Amino acid sequence: MRIIGATALLVVVALVSGCSAKTGDSGGGSNGGGSPAREVNKSLTLAQDDGSATVTLASVVESHKADSGYNQKPASGNFIAVAMKFDHKAGEYSVNSLYFKVREAGGKIVGTLDGNAMFALPEGKSLASGALTTGKSMSGSMVFDAKYTADAALIAVDIHGLVLGQWPLSGGEPIVGDGSPRKAINKSFTHKLIDDSAVVTLLSVAESKGGVERLSVPTSGSFVVLEFRFDGKTGSYLPNENYLKLKKPNGTMVEPGAGNGRYGVPTAETFGSDEITPGKAVTGKIAFDVKLEPGTKIVLSDVSEKTVGEWAL
Repeated sequence: MRIIGATALLVVVALVSGCSAKTGDSGGGSNGGGSPAREVNKSLTLAQDDGSATVTLASVVESHKADSGYNQKPASGNFIAVAMKFDHKAGEYSVNSLYFKVREAGGKIVGTLDGNAMFALPEGKSLASGALTTGKSMSGSMVFDAKYTADAALIAVDIHGLVLGQWPLSGGEPIVGDGSPRKAINKSFTHKLIDDSAVVTLLSVAESKGGVERLSVPTSGSFVVLEFRFDGKTGSYLPNENYLKLKKPNGTMVEPGAGNGRYGVPTAETFGSDEITPGKAVTGKIAFDVKLEPGTKIVLSDVSEKTVGEWAL
């Protein structure tokens, strides 16, 4: 199981927030004498390396008044409180407040450790950290030292800061990922590697601005994100991003690992490491740290680096 952040940060969260969120409790919002909790009850299924969960934004307090006894005022002038619920779906899902941020109207990203947020909830109401396994659920609240506006959003991120999902705090419909529009391609080539082969289909392409942490921000200003499907044809075929390169309009070839490209896709959405046999299929994504220009292509090569096919983006 992979846990975000340094051990020291997790110790701070444990000391301030406590570990008393109840398993199986729905977790109502707390207003602490501020504005009333507004029910939202909007859910997304989020995946991590080792598991997935249905994550629900249960309620929002637009202006939370600190009720922890520390008497700390918000550095931003306002606290936002959210009540969350996590229901296990598959594997082992890590619940941690460090995986959540608020994006203010101007684009500023605010975490649960920013400002005076960690002093705004009493022990027993804060979201606890822990592993969610079969049949389990967890709930609790988080506070952000941030300004509330109708276009502010709660975002869920992965270990590198890529956006996995987002909820408008105003109560609109949540969306999976960072919201980058996708263009369908749906063109295939047969890829043979000695005794193993598969039909490789480029399903779609998207251009993303990346995430909220250093590694997940593209050095070029954009990630070109590609989703592939691999259908086993002969032998035991292992999908490998090393057979794929991006060809710029000027002929320059770009590797998937160039810049921050390796961090442009959540690990749970990559090709993985499983071989596929005839009748089996997998899908996965890779990213290139480049801006998408007219004339850009993706080149598929074989073990001798001979071009097998090209997809125009």
